[in-house]
Amino acid sequence: MPTTAVLIWGTQLSTNYNSALKAYPDAPVFMIESKDIATEFKYHKQKLAFVLTAMREFADGLTAAGRNVQYVHMEDGSQTWFGSLDKLCKTNAITTLVAMRQSDRTPQDKLEQWCKHSSIELEITPNILFLTSTAMFHEWAEDKKRYQMEQFYRWQRRRLNILMQQDGKPEGGKWNFDSENRKPLPKNISLPEIVFPEPSKHRGAVLEVINTYFADHPGDDQINWLPTTREQALTWLTEFLENRFESFGDYEDAMLKGETFLYHSALSALLNIGLLHPEEVVTAALAANAPIASKEGFIRQIIGWREFVFGMYHLKPAMWKHENYLENERTLPAWWWELEGSPEPPLEDVLGRLKTYGYSHHIERLMVLGNYMLLAQYSPTEVYAWFMTMYVDAYEWVMVPNIIGMSQYADGGIEQGGFATKPYISGSNYLQKMGKWWPSTAAAKESEWTQLYWKFLVRNETKLAGNARLRPLFKAANRYASGSDK
Repeated sequence: MPTTAVLIWGTQLSTNYNSALKAYPDAPVFMIESKDIATEFKYHKQKLAFVLTAMREFADGLTAAGRNVQYVHMEDGSQTWFGSLDKLCKTNAITTLVAMRQSDRTPQDKLEQWCKHSSIELEITPNILFLTSTAMFHEWAEDKKRYQMEQFYRWQRRRLNILMQQDGKPEGGKWNFDSENRKPLPKNISLPEIVFPEPSKHRGAVLEVINTYFADHPGDDQINWLPTTREQALTWLTEFLENRFESFGDYEDAMLKGETFLYHSALSALLNIGLLHPEEVVTAALAANAPIASKEGFIRQIIGWREFVFGMYHLKPAMWKHENYLENERTLPAWWWELEGSPEPPLEDVLGRLKTYGYSHHIERLMVLGNYMLLAQYSPTEVYAWFMTMYVDAYEWVMVPNIIGMSQYADGGIEQGGFATKPYISGSNYLQKMGKWWPSTAAAKESEWTQLYWKFLVRNETKLAGNARLRPLFKAANRYASGSDK
């Protein structure tokens, strides 16, 4: 009887890019569902349905390929993940567990502690779900006084030889095409149709689990929109590249009431559990028929921002949810958790669609939700917990830098050795331009959003005065505060 087993987390559902599976092709495989993991946050029902279904599909695929998979279902297992793992190890007389390194530090640390306590030898194989290892990122960062995504992105482009000319210059003559990628949607535009995948054979059983154990969790679970198999994920990628990619660059910052996907790929959830790998996504994007502005803008999100966030999360372990540079302490009102009843039109619309899908594109997250949360002085700890709860693609490594560092500026930004170059805030003018949320420009200007924006600048001038990108705004903010610009 083998004494070594491979342990697979629900965020490592890849046969080609799971180093533990590849290293031990004949070892039994352990996969575990548990109530304690599923309630670490009160996860959106769409996330629960997505991850549990994808795990069951992946286990089926391994079994069909001849692997001995021992799978603990939610309805059959212990209340705790480690309780189930302990039972599996004892039943199978396992002395060594092999696992690919987790992307998140917290579960990785817990596994190491449990194995030590349980006298189980633990072999950790490299995490190969990213293009840039943590060691490689540390090497890039070691001589840097400031960690700027743009510089990392250019390093990635050169290192990976992506969108580069033979003379070492970027294709198209510049490194990014942001100036071309900020268009609002034209009136009466006809958006491309998105075809959702066929429901998994496991969907009914998973929904029953959700209704039994997690009925009080937020969100709806009626729409089946996320791929849950490798084949469906590849089809989803292909349909994006064929039907939406061409216009992605032009409208990646645009918003529209009632529309969730627009020209976005919605690939993040698939990448974050291993159904797709960034290498194959980038390769497919490079081969697609699309303008360079679309290719560059999309690829920057994959090899630039996503890899930078992962690297920074591991480089700066002290960047955590208790950072609060701007001293924001307000509690999130109930309507945030209920996803309805908000006081502003952009919030009401985005939250309503979030309730359905557990997803919003990145501009809605940053410039609608995160923007308002920062202006309204909500506690960054609560904001972090809210995003971890509500999004299908939310994991610790993603949300610590994105929420604590970027969205809520809780680490003080790059000037304080932190993450972002400036707070990502705006008044209603930007939102009205990009999304037409209010009935008129005048209504937008008179909204609470505008008041919160100017108050934020006045309140934080002392701490933010050194930021060159904000400096021109403070005079206008003080005129507003004095009543001369209302």
